[in-house]
Amino acid sequence: MPDTKVLIVEDEGIIAKDIESTLLNLDYKVVDVVSSGEDSIKSAMNNRPDIVLMDIVLQGKMNGIQAAKQIRKELDIPVIYLTAYADNATLQKAKLSEPFGYILKPFEDKEVHSVIEMALYKHKMERKLRENEKKFRNLVEGIDEAVFRLSLPDGNYEYFSPGAKHVFGYDNIEFIKNPEFFFDIIHTEFKKPLKKSFTNMKKGEIDPVFEYKIVGPDGSERWILQSNYGMKDDDDNIIAVEGICRDITKRKQAEEYLQSLNEQLEQMVEERTKELETAVANLEREKATLERVLEHLKDSETNIRQEVAKDFEQVLVPIISKVKSGDKDTRMNLVGLLEEGIKELASSPLTTLSEYSKLSQREIEICDLIKNGYRSEEIADGLGISVKTVHKHRHQIRKKLGILKEKVNLRSYLLGLSQK
Repeated sequence: MPDTKVLIVEDEGIIAKDIESTLLNLDYKVVDVVSSGEDSIKSAMNNRPDIVLMDIVLQGKMNGIQAAKQIRKELDIPVIYLTAYADNATLQKAKLSEPFGYILKPFEDKEVHSVIEMALYKHKMERKLRENEKKFRNLVEGIDEAVFRLSLPDGNYEYFSPGAKHVFGYDNIEFIKNPEFFFDIIHTEFKKPLKKSFTNMKKGEIDPVFEYKIVGPDGSERWILQSNYGMKDDDDNIIAVEGICRDITKRKQAEEYLQSLNEQLEQMVEERTKELETAVANLEREKATLERVLEHLKDSETNIRQEVAKDFEQVLVPIISKVKSGDKDTRMNLVGLLEEGIKELASSPLTTLSEYSKLSQREIEICDLIKNGYRSEEIADGLGISVKTVHKHRHQIRKKLGILKEKVNLRSYLLGLSQK
């Protein structure tokens, strides 16, 4: 308080001296005492007081209210009015200059002190508030996001940051001038649901987040993410919505690209799975065929051994016995018979094995199915091949078995081979 500088503007000398004496007693520093509005402005510019005590009615062309407005506007110095006129008309005019207080003549020392201190504190808080508002505005207006405040229930934008240009492609003033402009740029797909959301907001039902598309000035589509926050008064009523709008077009494009890749991958996996399932099924069939062929070979081997033993006992043993007991001529005849017996042994059981050795694995598999009575259509369906391919295999089988030109039933022939 001892460093507080005060400018007194009073056109009555006695009252001016009284005010100066009061201020000095209260430890304020009086930098100047003037009597006109024009002089008050000059003194304020030269002395830079912390506060001005201004009489409303002054000598000259400029009254106290006019002088106070100019001092406040150009120097940001708080003004307290001194007046003996407390009528309503005077006070209404004074209010327009945004004074920081009133002191009615005659006054008391305590009243002067309290009004000055309250005015200084109020001015200090207002300055801090303006500084904070400036910092906040600079921060908001420096980001590439659109910050807004929408009043309720009228639905007018009280504020829309310049970031609207980056997000929407349109100047922020367009939204402030015409609240309906927002719906003019909304993509047709989202007009109806957004109008419903805004109608609900006016009722106090606020969706915290929603996404939508707009059409930019160049006709391109943009995805927007909007976050909403309800602002309430002292009675807990929602009076406004504050929020942030972000351009998420690139994120949406990335999501769509990833979705496309995922669908392609799923399709590839599905196709590959089917291929593997088909391959496994084919392997299972080939395995079953090989098992049947091996079983057939085992049976054939057993039959061959039995036939060879039987033929040896019935054909060769008697001849060998006669060779041992007969004369020379007899032996020669018996040797001929022995040769014929050996040829007979080589022709019967081994023929089947020899014939099958000419066939491929697939042909053996088809032979096995033919012997079991399957028709070409059934074989094709079971092996997963076409009927035309089955007919080609049947042709090759007949060719390899040497019965291509013979009018013989293939199944009967194969059954005959198995019985040899």
